[in-house]
Amino acid sequence: MAALRAVFARVLAVLSPKTPRDLWHVRVGQRVARPDVIAAAVRAQEAQAAVAVRYRPARREPEELLFRVTGVRTDLDPPRVLGYQLPSHSRRELRADRILAISTQPSGAS
Repeated sequence: MAALRAVFARVLAVLSPKTPRDLWHVRVGQRVARPDVIAAAVRAQEAQAAVAVRYRPARREPEELLFRVTGVRTDLDPPRVLGYQLPSHSRRELRADRILAISTQPSGAS
């Protein structure tokens, strides 16, 4: 039972859910992007704002990225979030099903 609690605590730490429903929508292994992640990416694109992205690359620990969204491709499977990483401005294409969280940055972070 202690091991299960430790695993669940790690899941909560990585995903940082605001509600239990947020955990329900997580299906990283099933190539399904969470609707709130897509909506947040679209809002970031429209606002042309930098966002903090918690992204889980394949077979690696999640990483924190400062990202500027330039496009959202929902016609692909899985959907992709296009943009560039700050401050290097290197172009990135993130699989939306691997994005754990997107949050806005203070106005000075671009």
